[in-house]
Amino acid sequence: MPYSVLRGGHAPGYLRDDFETDIWEFIESECDEAGESEEFDELIRRLHKMTGTLWNCSDITSKTLEFAFERLDLPEDPEGRPPYGGSYARVSRILRQHLEERYPTLVGRNVEAKVA
Repeated sequence: MPYSVLRGGHAPGYLRDDFETDIWEFIESECDEAGESEEFDELIRRLHKMTGTLWNCSDITSKTLEFAFERLDLPEDPEGRPPYGGSYARVSRILRQHLEERYPTLVGRNVEAKVA
């Protein structure tokens, strides 16, 4: 049965590979503070969309992706676990929250609604 975003399960390898490639590109761009370009904006939008695609993916993340998330310096989750490891669904949800908090205008979040 093919992967369904709503049903979840095992996502195709190319989706997981693209996600990992974009994560590393995001880390390099953020570290270099190159966020003032159209390429960076597109990367943020692409990552945000990919987090939705992998929202219910039950595949386990690779060690390479865990190293990438360590570099993002995200806070621990409410249970005190680090923000990496586990399933793609888990890291997608953590990354999506980070993107929506840090880049609200790029991912289509209404900034004024959160302030009010």
